[in-house]
Amino acid sequence: MEATNNNVPLYQSIKDTAKVTGLSQFMLRKLLKDGKLPHIRSGNKIFVNIPALTERLKQMESGGDSI
Repeated sequence: MEATNNNVPLYQSIKDTAKVTGLSQFMLRKLLKDGKLPHIRSGNKIFVNIPALTERLKQMESGGDSI
């Protein structure tokens, strides 16, 4: 996996994404089910696009669209 400037991998599992973002695994899975979580699938594993998710969270923080 490629790393971003702050040494966070580009894609992470749901469990690791919860640790990085502070969002619960339940919330991440709900966003995934609603089609609002940028991700890829490899077999039955799900990997979240951390930079895209971080950007969406920043938009929410500044009063933009919700996730």
